[in-house]
Amino acid sequence: MGTFYLLAETPVLNHQQQACRLIAQVIAPDGPELHALYLAAQSGLKDKFGGSLTVNPITEYEFRQCFQSDSGRSSGSFNLNPGVLLWHLVRMN
Repeated sequence: MGTFYLLAETPVLNHQQQACRLIAQVIAPDGPELHALYLAAQSGLKDKFGGSLTVNPITEYEFRQCFQSDSGRSSGSFNLNPGVLLWHLVRMN
């Protein structure tokens, strides 16, 4: 399995209209081309959160730092075929 992490360049609003960091974890089976998977992940996130969204790769450490900063975060997922994208909206302090 391969895993990579993404962070949106600009804040996204949650259902309570609070500014949040959008972070994502992409989990894929071994073998698929990562660039194609990155493009599929970005496209899916744009569909979900808005067409002007830009995401950039981050390290697992950066992902964990963001992820742990808000216990009340919103989360969801969708299939990338192959692979799964787990997204999280972490409130900005």
